[in-house]
Amino acid sequence: MPEFTGPRAEGENLGIAYIDAALRRSQCADVILVNRTGDKTNEEILSHVAEFQPHMVGIGLTSHRLVPSLLQLSNQIKHIHHCSVIAGGHYLMFRGEFLMQQELALDAVVLGEGEETIVDIAEAAQRNLSWAHIPGLLVREGDRIVRTAIRTKPLDLDSLAFPTREPGLRVYNVSASRGCYTTCSFCSVPQFTRASPGKPFRLRTPASVRGELSHLHSIGATAISFVDDVFLLPGDKGLNRAMSIADIMHDLRLKWAFSCRTPELTEAIVAYCKPRGLCNIGLGLESGSGDVLIRFSKRASLEHSRRAIALCREYNISIQPYFIMFEPDMSLGDISANISFLDEFGLLWPSYAGNSLDPHPGTPAFEYLHKQSRLIDRGHAFAPIYLDEAVKALRKLIRPALQQARVVELSLRRQQFEAEIAIDDESTRLNLKRAIDTRLAQVSHYTAEFLRDAINGEYGATKFLDNVAAVGREYPSQSI
Repeated sequence: MPEFTGPRAEGENLGIAYIDAALRRSQCADVILVNRTGDKTNEEILSHVAEFQPHMVGIGLTSHRLVPSLLQLSNQIKHIHHCSVIAGGHYLMFRGEFLMQQELALDAVVLGEGEETIVDIAEAAQRNLSWAHIPGLLVREGDRIVRTAIRTKPLDLDSLAFPTREPGLRVYNVSASRGCYTTCSFCSVPQFTRASPGKPFRLRTPASVRGELSHLHSIGATAISFVDDVFLLPGDKGLNRAMSIADIMHDLRLKWAFSCRTPELTEAIVAYCKPRGLCNIGLGLESGSGDVLIRFSKRASLEHSRRAIALCREYNISIQPYFIMFEPDMSLGDISANISFLDEFGLLWPSYAGNSLDPHPGTPAFEYLHKQSRLIDRGHAFAPIYLDEAVKALRKLIRPALQQARVVELSLRRQQFEAEIAIDDESTRLNLKRAIDTRLAQVSHYTAEFLRDAINGEYGATKFLDNVAAVGREYPSQSI
């Protein structure tokens, strides 16, 4: 992946790790994996290219925000070494041709999941054959960009090679499924998986998951983050699958986390998984307004959100809230509903208080805004035009103070993370977690106060930042 800046979760990019593993298993190419954890600069990546002198360089794009970095890196690679440059990722599924027109150094774009495609490319390169016959590609042929035949996605996830791993991380990412069985209007995942033939939502078997987890345990993993777009399934099937994976985590003495839709999180799941190492759940809350949830096509209610939060609190499981504070059709009343909802649970943290809907090409939200001519094209990203000017002005007003305040929040959440994976004694861990939760709730309260004042025309940024800073001084960052 190209150079990445900004806060990120601890763990590796599974996309390029799966691609690397597919090439290694095929034995059709010598390969090195660079920047799997996103901490290298483009300059460092270029030094690896100069040393390895590859015939091809593949770049995984994890976010459209990395497009400028991707294009810069592609161009720089061609300046130092003659080779083919290939890229892939969700954004490129819908904007790949545009990017190839913008940057001539980009020779091909992989459309969809790339494990099989990259092996076909490597084998064709060995035989000096054109790539135009390989399904699942945008490929440059002279002055033209050719879209090849569509490729069916891998349907048996157990047949894929485990992603390439290296020792040195405490937390490793694991994907136990691919795709999503819902169709939220703002999310690119359903559109990406449905753009290729084959079942959009696929599961690995618990036996396959156990094999990968056993390997990770053997190289020093202490915690696992399941990065599935939806980890839980509905009903008894979801409970039985969660219990099977929880048993694996317990056997290997691994701490773990997952993300889920709120309707699928039940007390039976939480009660079973918590004593078997579960310490954090990402909840797809998205909004505190029922009307907005309907616009998002969430197929989940505020009651589902409240129940899920209450379960996490009852069982002392930390929450990672996924939330969209600002949406282009919102009123100030909707914003107030969001503020009240998150503040009710002490979850109105600066990192989420300024979040806004990001129109991803290919999604229903994007198409809706495009039809209304409410998209500002910024070349590699799109900004929505808000219906309510007051909402737009509020978002712009609060952003600088929230960016400053999030330093304290992120420090507290880092401490929470450290406690969860590093402290085995339950009493000690619980006491520390409660202390951190109390201070995060203080930050939430001050954030809510700041936002409500801003809505009412009183911009109290100085008071807000002073209050949040006091929380940080009360509980300074420290190592465990």
